Amino acid sequence: MPDTHLPTPAVWRGLPVPWVVRWTGEKVDPSLRLGWREGRLAYRRELSADRRFGALWYRNRTGRSGEPEFAEIHTGRQLACMTSGICQVCGGDAAETDGRIAWLLPGDEWPLMTDPTEPNLVPTPPTCRACWSLAASSCPHLRTVGSVPVTAAAAVPAAAHGDLYRLGQAAPCARNVMVPLTNHSALHRMLAKQLVVELRDIRAAGDRSSAQVPGSG
Repeated sequence: MPDTHLPTPAVWRGLPVPWVVRWTGEKVDPSLRLGWREGRLAYRRELSADRRFGALWYRNRTGRSGEPEFAEIHTGRQLACMTSGICQVCGGDAAETDGRIAWLLPGDEWPLMTDPTEPNLVPTPPTCRACWSLAASSCPHLRTVGSVPVTAAAAVPAAAHGDLYRLGQAAPCARNVMVPLTNHSALHRMLAKQLVVELRDIRAAGDRSSAQVPGSG
């Protein structure tokens, strides 16, 4: 299956498959080896696209072949969603006609968005307005925690999420950690897997009748 944007999500055995989901045929190439170069974690044969925001990024294969791994995110497509305003469900444009970007936030992330003392950091990619209903009804996590449709004026890269290594070591010393993009020394020792962005000027949007936070009545 081409690794391109689609007007509607791919379907596998009757189930919609979000564009950002990794497929079994897209796992990392086993011949791709990690090493160290000038104090930074590196691939032995590194490509220019492997390093962004000061960190080395997990390199998935592409093509969406095999079977979807619904619990796994394709790093390259997640980066594309976050930096280019692409819908994580269909792979189309998540921008509204006024230029704002559409998001469907999980209900458990929404309380953090309403705290004025905290930055509005999200690891969840955009979801275009046309995919809100499908995502809310099809995603098991959203069916459990609820969802809130919003738009944002901008999404500013803020942190990387992935595994940390000690200098010179071949195995990670900490997994699934978030490192601010300002922490350059830690980013040099990270194999990043997801980009975290800060949403600016968040506004509630749409009819919440099909996408409601549990308990919000």
